Amino acid sequence: MTRVLFLSLLCLLVTVGVFAQTPPTPTNLTAVQVNQLGHASVKLAWHGPRGTWSFRVSRSANDTSHYQTIGTTGDTVFVDNMVVVDTAYDYYVKAVAGSLLSGRSNVVHIVITAPPPPTPPPTPTNLTAVLVPGGPNSWDIAVKLNWSAPRGQWDFRIYRSLNDTSHFLAAASTRDTIFVDHGVIPGSRYFYYVKSVAGNAQSGPSNVVNILVVAPPRPRGVIRGTVIDDSTSVPIRGVNMQFFRLAGPTIGCPPPVFTDSLGQYAALLDTGRYIVRANAMCSHNTQCYRPEYFDNCPEPACATVIVVADSSTFTANFGLSRPTPPSYAIVSGFVKDSLNHPLRNASVCLIRTIQEMNYLASLGFVPGTGEEEFALDGVGHTRGILWSGRTDSLGHYSARVISNRKYLALASKSGYLPQYFNHKATVETADTVFVTRDTTGISFNLFVRPIPNNSISGSVKDSAGVGVPSRITLVPARYGNPYPAPTVTRYGHTDSLGNFTLTGVEAGKYFVMAMPFSNFAAAFYKANGCGIIRIQDADTVNITGNVTGINICVKPVHHDGLALVRGTVRSTSNAIIAGVRVIALDAQGEVSSIGIADARGMYELNAVAPGLVTVVADYQGYIAAQVMVSVNVNTYNLDNVNVTMSPSSPTSVDGSGVVPEKFALDQNYPNPFNPSTKISYALSAPSVVTLSVYNVLGQEVATLFNGTSAAGTFEIVWNGKDNFGRLVSSGVYMYKLHATAGATEFTQAKKMLLLK
Repeated sequence: MTRVLFLSLLCLLVTVGVFAQTPPTPTNLTAVQVNQLGHASVKLAWHGPRGTWSFRVSRSANDTSHYQTIGTTGDTVFVDNMVVVDTAYDYYVKAVAGSLLSGRSNVVHIVITAPPPPTPPPTPTNLTAVLVPGGPNSWDIAVKLNWSAPRGQWDFRIYRSLNDTSHFLAAASTRDTIFVDHGVIPGSRYFYYVKSVAGNAQSGPSNVVNILVVAPPRPRGVIRGTVIDDSTSVPIRGVNMQFFRLAGPTIGCPPPVFTDSLGQYAALLDTGRYIVRANAMCSHNTQCYRPEYFDNCPEPACATVIVVADSSTFTANFGLSRPTPPSYAIVSGFVKDSLNHPLRNASVCLIRTIQEMNYLASLGFVPGTGEEEFALDGVGHTRGILWSGRTDSLGHYSARVISNRKYLALASKSGYLPQYFNHKATVETADTVFVTRDTTGISFNLFVRPIPNNSISGSVKDSAGVGVPSRITLVPARYGNPYPAPTVTRYGHTDSLGNFTLTGVEAGKYFVMAMPFSNFAAAFYKANGCGIIRIQDADTVNITGNVTGINICVKPVHHDGLALVRGTVRSTSNAIIAGVRVIALDAQGEVSSIGIADARGMYELNAVAPGLVTVVADYQGYIAAQVMVSVNVNTYNLDNVNVTMSPSSPTSVDGSGVVPEKFALDQNYPNPFNPSTKISYALSAPSVVTLSVYNVLGQEVATLFNGTSAAGTFEIVWNGKDNFGRLVSSGVYMYKLHATAGATEFTQAKKMLLLK
């Protein structure tokens, strides 16, 4: 028996020896710098018999102590494209067979010198521009460019300027000598020139051409009619008539028209199929009549579709009915300080919900203005106020409001931080109050306003420079926490012109967010940016002393559709996330609707137009997430568009608790990569960190992390997508780490190569 076991073990050892042989060690490794088109690379070559193994290449920069694997190949030649001038590199190669490694090859050393300037490619000549049809419709127009140039290892880059020759920007790139520019606007003059581009080498510009874009007339028809009171037959003046195009040259919403003193309206419209809605408001805030779709229908699903043909006229008359008279209920509660002492003369307001403000805006109005807007103590300019009052000596208030509707409740007092019900610091996290009968217990505990001598001021404006009244939130740049205590997260409003100042701010770094009351999407501060909807794309502001000039640019919401999109926002652990900002973007990247996830994590997006829609969810402490849905022309309710958000903390890769001795950014691995790669970095102290990816033109492609982090070693995966979720093309990219720890700042960038 012992002999049998011995023979079996001997056979096993022989088998292992045959099938698990260590591969041979590579020899005669050489390294040569190769210069091409102004770029430097290193070509490695070595000797090694071919077999069932591959070769792993390792590299160290400026020392011989920190080698990293930079690639694996089945050949005996490898080209390292990710090298930097004036840097010394050491390389070695090992053969790899499964889990078995050979010994190291010899180590080669090379210092990268600046490559000679590349020979510029030939300059294009004879550039011409003509107008050509730009689409299936007779009025679609485009500009066709044509030029002369020999073909070779270069591209042609087209530069364009609008209405002058002072603002040329790169518009497109092609390998052909023809380009058709479909992104032109009738009535504008465009200037063009072309360059040949090969790597870092560029030719001179071609001749400059200009062309005035004039579109042929569009075929149109008319929808007209009269709007009357259903019970009295009296014409209704000032009714907002909206026209929703379901099919035709474009899908969307033309500008509305209003009825005159005789209740009459007329709209000149592009040909297509339309649904018409009548919205009658006594003011910007009160609906005198129920909205109605033609013909006598409360919902778009049962509306009569009107076909507008060229030179046609269709009559669509409306008889609107008044809503049921409201019933009322009493809402009451107390306002006290943090020690539960009553606060006398505190302001209490019951306000329209964010969802209601968004819905009224989708009807074509600017809601919450007029008698519903004024300045609140300790808050600022406020819109959508349906009831306001003050507390008595016991801190008590009592409000008579319309029942069977939802409200936001806000309490404020000079010298204290404002607070929403239920003890929430900001409007997006506030609990709604659904009033069906007399309701008690809607109470508040206000915190004394901090006294640090720091402040921040700025403005909220649209892209044209017009002020936009908004709510302002200072989100601490503290990683991984949704809104902290009210004494940390600061909240206030702008004035009626969009200007704001918040005083008594605790020193530190913050993200600054503006949430307009209606008609505009929320946005974060970013220098020279506009419409920054994701916190990870925003700049932080270091508030020490009096900080000024923090100007936030917001983008409008285009309510062009009829669909209601609904869903739930949850974390990867299936937990509900309340207060998430949800935005719908159309195929052109324009904002088509906005919403907020409530305490149940549920959101609604009103007036979404047909087409491909991207639903973006953003909230501090989480990575912005998005889902894409297709809204069909005849779809008016789209449910279960659910979004899952991941915590935005980088993954710690060192569980030992040992703090790194210095800041460092490692080479990504794998590199080259497809489709994803890992980026590791080390922080020797708690830091405010930004890790971003840039293209070779220096344009930001993706923000991988923007927040604060503890000391340690971390790893982030880049999936090869940009900030809008689109896969980027093959090529060289830079990733840059910027970390600030007190007075210490660390910045380092490295190259990586995406190959598809």
